[in-house]
Amino acid sequence: MKRILTLLIIVSGITMQASAVDFGVNLFDTTGLNGTDKVVNVSQANAAEIFVEFPVGGFSSIYISGEARFSGIFPIKPKGMIQLLPISQDFRVTRTEWSGNTAFNRIGLQWAVGRTSFNEYSKKILKGLFDGARLGLTIKNTDISFALGYTGITYKHDAKIRIDQDDIDRMDDTNKVLAPQRLFLLLSSSFQEVIPSHTFGIDVLGQFDLLKQTGRTHTQYLIPYIHGRIGKNINWRYWGVILFGEDTQFFYSFASGLAVQYFKPEWRYFTLTGKLDWAAGGYDGTKRMRAFVPITDIKQTVIADGLANRFSNMLAGALTASIQPIQELLAQLSYVMLASPKTLEILTYTGSELSAKVAYHFYNDFDVAFTGGIFVPNKEVIQSYNVRWLTELTFTVKL
Repeated sequence: MKRILTLLIIVSGITMQASAVDFGVNLFDTTGLNGTDKVVNVSQANAAEIFVEFPVGGFSSIYISGEARFSGIFPIKPKGMIQLLPISQDFRVTRTEWSGNTAFNRIGLQWAVGRTSFNEYSKKILKGLFDGARLGLTIKNTDISFALGYTGITYKHDAKIRIDQDDIDRMDDTNKVLAPQRLFLLLSSSFQEVIPSHTFGIDVLGQFDLLKQTGRTHTQYLIPYIHGRIGKNINWRYWGVILFGEDTQFFYSFASGLAVQYFKPEWRYFTLTGKLDWAAGGYDGTKRMRAFVPITDIKQTVIADGLANRFSNMLAGALTASIQPIQELLAQLSYVMLASPKTLEILTYTGSELSAKVAYHFYNDFDVAFTGGIFVPNKEVIQSYNVRWLTELTFTVKL
């Protein structure tokens, strides 16, 4: 009888654990038609992500996921060479981590270890999936976190690191698959209700070049910020960055961003957001103040390409309006004006971008979105085309 009871307990425990396991497949499809007044391309991107998540104890879980993907650019006018994602990068490990949270003596503890997401407050300097660990503490109205990450076993086209010439050469080298070898540290602290309905914080971020070819480039970023609510309908945030760097000599730079959002849920969830982002220009490395350089080269616009959408030597003013006519439908219209500040020189207008997006959410497992727009450059700055345009249809299915 005891053996039977023991067996039943074991079987019931296994059944409970199995019932708590979550697994599935996410399918992504993006088809685009884009180009300029001189070229027309079809772009295609597909991905199938498999994931499984199971609990560990009552306070943590292990999440494992991997992705098979395809992407390519197919020139239509004029006819040209098809550009495909290298076969060696068609499969990748995506989010794979042990994470959890618990509390002791009124102190909250959160952590994640593995291939996990990293970003600082602005999400313009560091953003992406990298290998490392995050640890956070919550003590009353104070949050403190520490993160350590490594970039060297991520695909270079996913990491998008272009800090110095070694990184640029690596991106252009078809024999190199992995990202530059860099280590980064992030220390964050935030304090809630220092001012009513506001949070003040500061991030300290540093990256260290581990691969010496033509030389090593280290950068550190000091990022103070504040965000909060004014009344019932206005949210705002401001952040600034002081960059310190070292290669053959010491250098520095600056960046900042301001966003103000008006939200009116009674008007079909109408939202109007204004943004102003600035990243300093410089002197092409000939003096100590240089153009601002982020760790990850994240695209800042929907349509503009090349240096026009990089968060360096950039002044961008944007206005975005969105509305939900029905709960499942989101319509959004955005205008962005780009300029090149070229510190201590004349501000140069780069171009303007107008884009629209319509997204529809079917039930819980199917989403579709259409994006379209144009970018009109300043002909004195960008001479390779007179207008750049894009249309894109995206499907997401969760099984």
